[in-house]
Amino acid sequence: LKLISSLDLIRWRGFRKISVFLNSFPKRYNKI
Repeated sequence: LKLISSLDLIRWRGFRKISVFLNSFPKRYNKI
């Protein structure tokens, strides 16, 4: 079994942050 490298973990965290940010974007637009 291949261990998850720190680079992949950082990339995954970054992807998660971006996806959450994009998901919250339309809600902010609706408030304006």
